[in-house]
Amino acid sequence: SLLNIKPNQTAKRLGVRYVPFLMEADGQQLAHIGSLAAQGIIKPIIDRTYPLEQTKDALLYLQTSRATGKIIIEIGL
Repeated sequence: SLLNIKPNQTAKRLGVRYVPFLMEADGQQLAHIGSLAAQGIIKPIIDRTYPLEQTKDALLYLQTSRATGKIIIEIGL
């Protein structure tokens, strides 16, 4: 359970910095994060990518708690 995780202690043990933050839907923030990713300043970890037709499989995989990054659903235009 996420309630049992002590992120500050874990981060300290791993020698990394933990900074919690909350975000609300905000176009400016999304644009800023997109810019940071495009510049390589932040690097999101992608575990798996699924086409829209396999969304059920993606959700089932997510429920296994084995994902080590983001699960991407590709939506073709």
